[in-house]
Amino acid sequence: MDTLVNVRVVGKVTNVIQGFIAEAILVRMGLPVLTLSQVINATVLQDTDECQSDPCQNGGTCFDEVNGYQCECADGYEGDNCDSDIDECHSDPCHNGGTCFDEVNGYQCECADGWEGDNCDSGYYCSSGPCQNGASCRDVSLGYECNCLPGYLGTNCETEIDECLSDPCRNGGTCVDDINGYTCQCQSGWEGDQCDSDTDECQSDPCQNGGTCFDEVNGYQCECADAYEGDNCDSDIDECHSDPCHNGGTCFDEVNGYQCECADGWEGDNCDSGYYCSSGPCQNGASCRDVSLGYECNCLTGYSGTNCETEIDECLSDPCRNGGTCVDDINGYTCQCQSGWEGDQCDSGFYCRSDPCQNGATCADTQSGYQCYCLTGYEGIHCQIDTDECQSDPCQNEGTCFDEVNGYQCECADGYEGDNCDSDIDECHSDPCHNGGTCFDEVNGYQCECADGWEGDNCDSDMDECLSDPCHNGGTCVDDVNGYHCECAD
Repeated sequence: MDTLVNVRVVGKVTNVIQGFIAEAILVRMGLPVLTLSQVINATVLQDTDECQSDPCQNGGTCFDEVNGYQCECADGYEGDNCDSDIDECHSDPCHNGGTCFDEVNGYQCECADGWEGDNCDSGYYCSSGPCQNGASCRDVSLGYECNCLPGYLGTNCETEIDECLSDPCRNGGTCVDDINGYTCQCQSGWEGDQCDSDTDECQSDPCQNGGTCFDEVNGYQCECADAYEGDNCDSDIDECHSDPCHNGGTCFDEVNGYQCECADGWEGDNCDSGYYCSSGPCQNGASCRDVSLGYECNCLTGYSGTNCETEIDECLSDPCRNGGTCVDDINGYTCQCQSGWEGDQCDSGFYCRSDPCQNGATCADTQSGYQCYCLTGYEGIHCQIDTDECQSDPCQNEGTCFDEVNGYQCECADGYEGDNCDSDIDECHSDPCHNGGTCFDEVNGYQCECADGWEGDNCDSDMDECLSDPCHNGGTCVDDVNGYHCECAD
């Protein structure tokens, strides 16, 4: 390895120097270290320039590579040799029915009616700005489409949506419409976006002196601690207001209480205990009450007197009937009844117990028996007999009498009427005689005295004066009322 050799490896020329210097250079270059025999036997390589034939077409640039080349094509062409025109219409760039015509490094759109622009994506309709209230406009086939901002609607976004139509405000709140929203003006006592939260009036702690607050709608209620009152428990209750100190005592109000300063002769919390009752003057279980300059006894029932010392004699009113003897008791009496009588006042006899009186009669005990008091229409000892009211023959003019309880019924003969058949029926009342006839009433009938020219029971037949043939010599008789006339022959 002491001979200098000129070697070309993959396009690189290395001057190999003697010994270890040459080996070091090769290692640093990342090249294989060759022995001298390998160098001598190696075939010297020559890199061919494939770009020399100018393979890249249509303005493409050629870059030579080992055993090949690479073409960098001009805009609008593709392929290994830049020999293919790129079809820019392949991506279908012409919109809305436009027709695409491919060109070198570009394309041309022939737009359908109503569209324009490089890609036929601009229409005529949006150019007039039809969409209102900030909406965006998009041309579509034979028209346009508005994309409304929130809070608007309509073909041109011309209508502001009234969010108050759904009545969102609760509890009497007033809705004020905003763009894409609303505001609720709440009634007193309510809050929140929709006035659905009851305002907590207790939050300010209005109840004083230990009072408890209870929240209400648009207000609150205080439950006061003992000895305080008022809407906010801010008033001390005046326990002296009820005048609890009796008998001239003076009251001093305290918190939840009072103190009595009693007048001479009285004591106790309310000055209602005096000295006089201490000797026990009231008798027979009566209660004692001290009063000004003395005492008063409240007697039990049955006693009287200043000290309830007298037992009341209830027999003084003579309460026992029918010969009974009265025995006085405390707060009452007892009657010792005569034979045949009973009851607290000896006013009930034995005889009426069997209910001897009939037909609703009233029974009354007597000293030796009983007495029945009959209802009208009955008679007898026990009121068992129906009184015969027909016995007195009350139905006149041959009427028939039918007895009833406490009364009678008359069935009258023809021509009579009335409770006792004592009235002759006036058959002339119906005016039965016609044509001026005079009616004369009779018993169970009538008689008509007809006017001249009439006849029949009721004077309803015209008398035929022609029956006597009064017309002579062939004359014709024509009957008239109460007369006739002759139509004489020639």
